[in-house]
Amino acid sequence: MSNESKNIERFRNELERLADELAIEAGEPPAFTKARASTDETANLVDSALKNLASGRRRQILQALRRLQQGSYGICADCGRPIDKERLEVIPEAGFCVACQHGREEGAESRFKEAQSDEEYV
Repeated sequence: MSNESKNIERFRNELERLADELAIEAGEPPAFTKARASTDETANLVDSALKNLASGRRRQILQALRRLQQGSYGICADCGRPIDKERLEVIPEAGFCVACQHGREEGAESRFKEAQSDEEYV
């Protein structure tokens, strides 16, 4: 193998390693890992993701309690219309009606797709 081939292979390995690290930090599965992640690393990633989800839900619940104290519980924070009772029974911390929540999720999905398409040019 020539020196140039060795350098290209070394750079490829380093770039793949960096891409995997960034994917893991973003909570995505690594694309280039070749059986490098140990069971402990995987367990730590799952544990971290679960903690993030729990922390986010706790924050939403505390915000809902604040809205309850302020008298705005059950009112959509975007459009100001009442949130369906059925929705609040399923998701008591909901701060948005179904229509507004759907719009927020569509917006997030479109931003995610846009970010992915930007990666094609990098």
